Amino acid sequence: MNEDRGVIRRQRVYRKLLLSLGLYRENGQDEDFNYVKNYRSVIENDLEQLVDATLQVYKSSAYLILGETGDLGKIFPARNSLSDAILLLHGEIRERVESGGLKVEVNERINLPLIKLEEIIRTTRTKYGSGFSKAFREMPDPEFIQTIVEEMEGLDFLRIDQVTEEAEIMPVAGKLTGRYPERYLEQKSGEETLNENQ
Repeated sequence: MNEDRGVIRRQRVYRKLLLSLGLYRENGQDEDFNYVKNYRSVIENDLEQLVDATLQVYKSSAYLILGETGDLGKIFPARNSLSDAILLLHGEIRERVESGGLKVEVNERINLPLIKLEEIIRTTRTKYGSGFSKAFREMPDPEFIQTIVEEMEGLDFLRIDQVTEEAEIMPVAGKLTGRYPERYLEQKSGEETLNENQ
């Protein structure tokens, strides 16, 4: 009976690693996460034989990071403007954590009111929106926010409690971030100064 239970757990863990973008510790005695921590090298060897990927395990999360030739269906970041916007949002979140504006909980997650998350999304759009695709630049704020939130929920980067209107930002937000090159930001700043002087 215990052997069957172990096989089922192993299959469940491998499935989660291969089919989702991350495996998170849900509580102190999370059986699946503890299995990954305890059998990390075995799992990594098994998966390396199947796909070009490495296993990264952190305090409360684990990720299968694909190599150059790894392809398992839906990946992040995809080569599209939506992924770019989410990476820039993650960068903004990380900046706020580093400056003390947001607090990371013991489980490496950030809990905040949904209205605060929406404000951070708007700020990100204001800062970097000139580099977004035309569709995202012209999209009304509520639609833009909804698009970002829905994609992040679909990727399990974000969890929303509709009853309490609380958002839980998952640990991956601090690990996958983006920013525009300094050259682009300097050019944008120079254009804004020029426009102000005209």
